[in-house]
Amino acid sequence: MTNLFYPSLQRQDVSVYYKSVGVFYSTYNCKSNYENVAKDCQYRCVYCDALIDECGGEPFSLDHFRPQHIFGDRFDGILKTHPFNLHLSCQKCNVLKTSDWQGCIDTESGPTYINKKGYVDRFKEDITNFLEVDHNGYVQCTSPDGPAKYMIGKLLLNRTNRVYIRKLREVKVKARKVQEMILDKQRKILDEWNSGSLSSEQVKQELEVVTELLERLTKLRKA
Repeated sequence: MTNLFYPSLQRQDVSVYYKSVGVFYSTYNCKSNYENVAKDCQYRCVYCDALIDECGGEPFSLDHFRPQHIFGDRFDGILKTHPFNLHLSCQKCNVLKTSDWQGCIDTESGPTYINKKGYVDRFKEDITNFLEVDHNGYVQCTSPDGPAKYMIGKLLLNRTNRVYIRKLREVKVKARKVQEMILDKQRKILDEWNSGSLSSEQVKQELEVVTELLERLTKLRKA
């Protein structure tokens, strides 16, 4: 299912982050930054892929992708407040990552993983080149060249709650498709009745079947 898990991410123009022309907010986690970073990240954790709404709707954290603890005093401190160093992270992933950094520290935009350890910058690389979500909701490493295995282990990407969330998301998408098919069938029955292709008795029988399917689907979605 295209973009159901780990969609490609793209930043808005940097100007939307300015407090005034050319000036970023001095407090990185201000409301404006949060709203814009959340939009950039499609309202999901860049690590485990959980959506904000799937976690009760409480705000996620703004993670310094290149940690403050390591980069805070480097490069004139720009990575402390530059919004492009802020990624949306659920609370658990944020705690698990904390100040961990396995990538380059000599430049402000160097490699984010070295020797298969580190993290994929979702705005620079397509993470699906390194991992995928299988039919059971587990994140699996698909490339021996990237940091997927390290990320899965370090961030516990297959913790029980996240596997459940991924499976539930897939079920809901399939349920919506089934509902659309049933409603489409219902429309076709009425069209055939209006055109005289079906008798009133046939329409009644067909609609009873459709109604039963809708009721069963509704019960499944509430379960």
